[in-house]
Amino acid sequence: MRDATTGDPQSSPSGPASWWVDPLALPLSNDATAIRAFISEQACASWTSPEGRVLEPAIEYGAVAIVITFSVEMLPSGRCPSSPAYPVEVRLTKPVAGRALLDGSDEPPRDATAGEPRR
Repeated sequence: MRDATTGDPQSSPSGPASWWVDPLALPLSNDATAIRAFISEQACASWTSPEGRVLEPAIEYGAVAIVITFSVEMLPSGRCPSSPAYPVEVRLTKPVAGRALLDGSDEPPRDATAGEPRR
């Protein structure tokens, strides 16, 4: 994986990926700093796994919510549908502490504990 936060050059353009908390990991404890989740690439990817193309997520810590935004390096010529759900682990530098977890790939950000988004 490449680090999306450092500005390191990327070999291909990236696109957004939806994410949601693994339902089996709920409820999360207030002191949780690791979150089991799934992502789904929003771009057409010929149903190819995003393994090896997932960039480090952008994480914004607010007083009432943590907004996490995933990106995936796009395939040069993907056909729809996108990709299958792919397991990831999100590592936080601060605990959840009762804050909402939001998927920043949606506008407005979507509750990531509500399950897989409908597209």
